[in-house]
Amino acid sequence: MTDERIEQYYSVGRMKMKKTETGIPAEYSCGEKGCSYSVCYVLTEKNGSRKYYNQMLVSIASLRYRSFTGRVYVVADNLTAQHMTGEQRDGLKKYQAETVTVDIPDSFSAAERSRYLKTSLREYITGDFLYLDTDTVFADQLPEQVSEAELALVQDQDDLLRSGTAEKLVPECFSFREKKEYLQCGYDDRKIRVFYNGGVIWSRDTEKSHLFFREWHKAWLAGREKGVMLDQPSLNETNRLLDDEIEMLDGIWNVQVTRPYAQKYIDRAIILHYFNSRKNNVYLLGYLDSEEQVPDNRKVQAIIESPRDAFLSNRYLLRDGVTEEVLYSKTVTTMKYLYQHHLQMYRAINYALSLLYRIMGGGKAKE
Repeated sequence: MTDERIEQYYSVGRMKMKKTETGIPAEYSCGEKGCSYSVCYVLTEKNGSRKYYNQMLVSIASLRYRSFTGRVYVVADNLTAQHMTGEQRDGLKKYQAETVTVDIPDSFSAAERSRYLKTSLREYITGDFLYLDTDTVFADQLPEQVSEAELALVQDQDDLLRSGTAEKLVPECFSFREKKEYLQCGYDDRKIRVFYNGGVIWSRDTEKSHLFFREWHKAWLAGREKGVMLDQPSLNETNRLLDDEIEMLDGIWNVQVTRPYAQKYIDRAIILHYFNSRKNNVYLLGYLDSEEQVPDNRKVQAIIESPRDAFLSNRYLLRDGVTEEVLYSKTVTTMKYLYQHHLQMYRAINYALSLLYRIMGGGKAKE
């Protein structure tokens, strides 16, 4: 997408919401009964960075823009809370977000502290909650109840799994790193029946949900001892060991926008999950530099107002079923890995494939 196209998008609309003195929209979400659950985030930063704080504040701003008047909790580790500036605390206060501080041993890295809090989150929050990763934005209002389920998530690479058998497709959804760490933990990926994305989690305040988080936390700590930091391997292994206690949320609750099938959910999306890496990101919010990701930035305001339109290229939305299958084949996954880690080998194979393509007639159908 060109800079001209980006500016064209940003010039369309600004946030036009009726505000109260607190800065929160006057209209109420969750129906006349009010909100029976809270929205929660986990915040850890490294060496005074504001990357995840900025992402989170934009997510909260989009939540308030969609008229959510329930409680918002930010669960932070003691080091992050200690280094939080007055300006940052004012930002949370503006959107009426409450901070919960948890002491974690200094031996845990910032990334590990994040997983520590996430896997034990049920311990710190009373009542039902909807957890979100910081790299998310709300595209619609929240309903009175997310789900009747005690614990519910969206599948990772959701529609890819729905389009075929779990036995065939679940192993395909592992990234190289997840596959490596899954096996490093001693898990058998062939036994996984459903693979969930941990970016959005619905949790009722029930014993079943508490038990799941306790077992997940123990599994993650055990994995950490083996050098594994990711939380999704332990999340899905815990679900397998507890006989698939997680129930499935509709894909609109966690539209993983870097996935090509996301087009099926965008028009109905409640939460867009854009992932925080700028590299190869198709979503404008993920494309912005960290210092630009603040609610007062006009670019961010435009995205909050029209989040379903904030893609770098319209071509992203023009994928068919064949393209989706090829994109998630081992061939493409391997080529992507080689490009990132063995560029010369990637170029050699890509050149060989281009020759093969020409020999076969450039893909033209034969008589």
